[in-house]
Amino acid sequence: MNSSKKPYYENTLLLLSVFGVSPYQNKLSRFLACFAYCSIACTQFCCKIAFVVRAWPDMDTIIENTSPVLVDVISIFKIINCAVNSKKIKHLFDQILFSSDPLLNSEELAIIERHDEHCRKFTIVWFTYLLSSVTIFYTMPLVPQLLDPQGNNTHHDPLPVYYYHIDVQQYYYPVYAHAFVTAWMFVGSLIAADSIYVVLVENACAMFSVVSYRLQNAIHDDELYADANVTKYNDASYQNFIDCIKRHKAAVKFADEVESTLSVSFLLTVGTNMIIISFTGTQLVVSVEEFDRLTRHAAMIFAQMGHLYMENYYAQKLMDYSCDVYTNILKSNWENASLRTQKLLCFFTMRSLVPSVITIGGFYVMSVQTFNWVRQSLFFDKNINRNEFNIRY
Repeated sequence: MNSSKKPYYENTLLLLSVFGVSPYQNKLSRFLACFAYCSIACTQFCCKIAFVVRAWPDMDTIIENTSPVLVDVISIFKIINCAVNSKKIKHLFDQILFSSDPLLNSEELAIIERHDEHCRKFTIVWFTYLLSSVTIFYTMPLVPQLLDPQGNNTHHDPLPVYYYHIDVQQYYYPVYAHAFVTAWMFVGSLIAADSIYVVLVENACAMFSVVSYRLQNAIHDDELYADANVTKYNDASYQNFIDCIKRHKAAVKFADEVESTLSVSFLLTVGTNMIIISFTGTQLVVSVEEFDRLTRHAAMIFAQMGHLYMENYYAQKLMDYSCDVYTNILKSNWENASLRTQKLLCFFTMRSLVPSVITIGGFYVMSVQTFNWVRQSLFFDKNINRNEFNIRY
């Protein structure tokens, strides 16, 4: 690994290795980590499914306890997607961690380091945010016991699990501890998969940002080519734009690889997120007079809305940085360049008009605008404009 990259990505790679999705794990450690994750996940996931099935036809109980099951589904599917696309992810990470460009100046290195620092901070903040939410969700059933130090309250709020021949009320605290630990594990795997997404998008943004910086400095104000016969090898602005085109092509290719790697997983996760928010929102309205249930559902809905916004925010960020290339071409004092360079810029401008995007299964473009449409549709806003939901043909 490039020594300058290690401080920014060591926490992320450590988290990925815990769940067996690190690009640089050996086969044995990856197998053991995945086997441990799947084994522990099944012990909890199957019990949650059994509880929901046994609750039939009590729709209130089913709706209330479907959301944790769907969160587990998202976590499992994201880990599976990372495992299936492990070769693609490793190829992308190799470009981030091991490639070095000696032609980058200090300002461009600072741009890349700024995006690397964003990746490091995201892992820490996102880890804290989601684990705090799941902790609130799972600790609220203990509030009655904590508020009754004399132990007079022997009633335990039911846990959304069914352990077959085990009496959940009798072994409440061991069952609760198992549910709590596995919930942390599911959310941890979700954080690991999200970290991969953010790392890849941030580095794509860094590549576009370097292109934009070079475009700003490709032509100087004092350049005026009166000599129409200047060769292309002596044409400084022409060579600068050739370099920008090559870097832009590499950035677009990297962004397209990111989109192809993660697009399918978003098809399930975004749709499932919407279902979770709908179910939890219903329970939030029903339980307004019960503080513990209200707090649990509020924590769940804030976590899911935050997760949905995060995915769309970084997709929007990638789109904005790729569009900045077009803006900086127009600001590059192209009128002072040679005719050869101006002709070259015509093709470069047309290509830069097409932004790099992240899609939901190749159908819908993810963006803040898409998140706003989803938010309005979930909360039944009558003023919603469906034309704002970008469809990719």
